[in-house]
Parts: sequence; C-alpha cells; structure tokens
Amino acid sequence: MLETSEPSVDGLWGTVKEAKSPLERSHACHKLMDVAERSGNLELWENIGRHFIELLERDDLSPEVSDHYVRQCPDEAFIVIAQIWTRRKPFAGWICRRDNLRRVETRQAEERRQRERRLWKRHRH
Repeated sequence: MLETSEPSVDGLWGTVKEAKSPLERSHACHKLMDVAERSGNLELWENIGRHFIELLERDDLSPEVSDHYVRQCPDEAFIVIAQIWTRRKPFAGWICRRDNLRRVETRQAEERRQRERRLWKRHRH
C-alpha cells in the first residue's frame, strides 16, 4: 500500500518562488495553502500572505489564488497581513475581508460595552 505524505513546505515555497509558469506557481500556492489549512499554522498563513502581497504587487499572482487566500486564511493571521498591505497597494477582495473583520470587531466591542453597562447598573442598585 502506498503512503501519501504531506508535501514539504520548503519544497512548495521553492516551487512558488522559482516557478517557470503562472500555472505551476498557482498550483504550488494552492498546495501551500492546503498544507497551512490542515496544519492550522498561523505563522505559515502570515508568511504566505507576506509573499502573496509581493506577488500581487508585481501582478504575478492569479485572482483564484488570491481569492483562496482571502477565503481560507484564519482571521488571526489575516488581520496581521491586512495591517501590512494597507500601507501599500490595496486589493479589492482583501479590502472587503478586512472591512468585514473590522465591522465584526466593532460590533463585538459595542456588545461588550453594553453588557458591561448592564452589569454595572445591576451592581449599582
């Protein structure tokens, strides 16, 4: 019986960086994100995002790969990356995700403040 092993992250990074064709790069990027998703490794997601920003700025990353990143990247890692790329060239799909996360954070903060006010009022009386 053949065992299928997880592709090596280093090998995939090498393919992403040295790909001879956009299709080869795209395939390696998707595999790299699949590995990150299965492992739950936030640092890997952040490293992928940093590299993708460079590729996007050179128009060297397919929209499908960018969309895959925006859809699958955990919020914790995406927030870190959003702080980096907003100082640079913004990308439409990334802006929508960032703005949605900000709205969620704002709503959660407001709900927290309201709960705290209710608790304070109950304890005051």
